[in-house]
Amino acid sequence: MGYFAAASVTTATATASPGAEVIASANVAYNVKEFGCTLNAAGTTHTIGMGRAAAAGITPTTPITAINENNADTTAGNTQTAVAWGTAPTAPSTFLRRVAFPATIGAGAIWTPPRGWFSLKGTGVANNNLVYWIITGTSAAANYYFVVEE
Repeated sequence: MGYFAAASVTTATATASPGAEVIASANVAYNVKEFGCTLNAAGTTHTIGMGRAAAAGITPTTPITAINENNADTTAGNTQTAVAWGTAPTAPSTFLRRVAFPATIGAGAIWTPPRGWFSLKGTGVANNNLVYWIITGTSAAANYYFVVEE
């Protein structure tokens, strides 16, 4: 098992929509050890949450694959992230974390779940992929990253 990470930027996102999804691979499960995000612009006040998508996104557009944090280890990552899809993931029924952001550039959050957030292996599995969700308000574009153990 190794530690892998990926970072990207969301687009401005309206209420009740996904900002980003952490996607499990067909053959390897993941365990999110850390997730962080910061706003790139002032935007408006809004609330975000992290939870398991009720339905995974379908046909992610230009997904990014996590890379190994250990430069001496050439093992390739399996977990991916996406900010756009043919069909977007759907809202979690319950959130693991929530935070309200002021309309301030640089506002952010870092979540480090004590034992991590586990996924099952398999693509398109309901309640499996984690989704960064805009609960209320409109989010400005945000930088985000995650660290997973695979």
